[in-house]
Amino acid sequence: MRPAALATVLLLAVASVGCTASTPGAGATAPTRATASPTSAPAATTRPTTAPGAPAGPTVEPPTTTTTAWGRIWDALPPSFPAFPGAEPGTASEGPASAVLSVAKEPAPIAAFYQKALREAGYDIEALAGPMEDGSTTIDAVGADPDCRVQVTMVPRGGLSIVTILFAAACPYR
Repeated sequence: MRPAALATVLLLAVASVGCTASTPGAGATAPTRATASPTSAPAATTRPTTAPGAPAGPTVEPPTTTTTAWGRIWDALPPSFPAFPGAEPGTASEGPASAVLSVAKEPAPIAAFYQKALREAGYDIEALAGPMEDGSTTIDAVGADPDCRVQVTMVPRGGLSIVTILFAAACPYR
């Protein structure tokens, strides 16, 4: 019975090839299209660039969080957070922070930048404290969700300012 089944499969395969070749109006490109279509379709369907229902563009993996006296914060800033031009990663900080930056400016222009940038990003400035006795300035801002808070502190150190940013973990990370 196996040889009969094999013969039937071979007969059907030969018949289908014969039908394709003898189809009226089939030009030289018809077999090429038929051959190309099955090989290109799986590549498009097996390699999606985003998950179904996900927004287009790169996804951002949220970092870990840390609980501080100020509240729970993200351990890094999202790519959408305003970046002061020329800021470099810094290391001097008093405790955990979402970011510590070193900026070759006094606190006043840095504070002006972050007030404007945070407003444009949809945050309300709740408080601006400074300059204090040590020359530092602190901005407290809140997003649409009252738990989404940001604190930016600028402390002068020689010709630099150390900028410490606390970005609440209740804020969307994108």
